[in-house]
Amino acid sequence: MAAERTYLAWWRTALATAAMAIAVGQLLPDVIGTSTTWPYVVVGVGWGVLSLVIAAYTPIRQLSLRRAIDRGEYAHPHTVALVVLGAGGTLLVAGTVLLVVVGL
Repeated sequence: MAAERTYLAWWRTALATAAMAIAVGQLLPDVIGTSTTWPYVVVGVGWGVLSLVIAAYTPIRQLSLRRAIDRGEYAHPHTVALVVLGAGGTLLVAGTVLLVVVGL
């Protein structure tokens, strides 16, 4: 059951990241009231790309985990995936905070 909860957590993360794409790219410029929207769109697209990467990695991770469980082992997440997702998420959070603070 823990493996299924993990699978659903990856999907929830992908969906939340997609929501961030919409919020930053479309809603935030209206909330802040800025006439320059391109920086928000760029960061919003970044969130969208991150969401797609998470959604694409989710079934790969689940398949790896199921195979390991069948062998009685544990499958660690791929290091490259964790680095890409972690670095991408960190950069996007920093970009979003910068947009909110600076409010172009």
